[in-house]
Amino acid sequence: MVAAGAGEPRALKVPGADLSGVHFAVDFLTSATMAVLGGKDPEISAAGLDVVVIGGGDTGTDCVATSLRQGAKSVRQFEFLPEPGETREAVGNPWPEYPSVKKTDYGQQEAEALQGSDPRSWAVDTLEVRSDDGAVSGLHVVSLDWSDGSPKRIEGSDREIPAQLVLLAMGFTGPRADVYTSLGAKVVEFRGGVRPQLADGTEYRVVASTKKGVAAQVPTFATGDARNGSTLVVTAMADGLACAAEVASELHL
Repeated sequence: MVAAGAGEPRALKVPGADLSGVHFAVDFLTSATMAVLGGKDPEISAAGLDVVVIGGGDTGTDCVATSLRQGAKSVRQFEFLPEPGETREAVGNPWPEYPSVKKTDYGQQEAEALQGSDPRSWAVDTLEVRSDDGAVSGLHVVSLDWSDGSPKRIEGSDREIPAQLVLLAMGFTGPRADVYTSLGAKVVEFRGGVRPQLADGTEYRVVASTKKGVAAQVPTFATGDARNGSTLVVTAMADGLACAAEVASELHL
């Protein structure tokens, strides 16, 4: 049973995204944690740098706070979506869905205390990562108009933002393909990532790959975020129980 989560981070697909100084949030946060545990300097440090965090959520908040604690010169956070309201909308976001409301967490609170303002800018799209001798020097961004429900770039709103460290906290596209291919199971492309291809008549068993040279096929089952992509933990837990029941049924337990 594969329950490894949705471990493939969503990449920034713009010119310059491969420059030195652009990192996935999970790599930055892992580096920071290992440095604290080992009593050494982090491999990826925000000290003395202008930092831009692209993406919100809990991971983006952790990046903001960690950058500040490492001694960043400045920290900004860009959200692609428009600024949400302070209260849940009566239509379109009913309980028990996660409330789509503005959330100011500890990272933003620390930024307000140290920098004097909320680090977030809403409805911002990154067009290009600027370079200085192969390293990040800034971002070329533009504001978005969401008034009709879809993003439209606002003419004349593009601008340059200084940055020597860019942290990508834009979520995850789904499970890593090699988790399945190493087991001889098949994956299919789905919304910029992959999903395991499920067998007919089953909710959780994965189809064996037909490619030559793959590992010998063993019965493989997918569950949770490794089957569906990023979801709430309670959803993944329920999915895991259902998958276990299917496995037990196949084993005649």
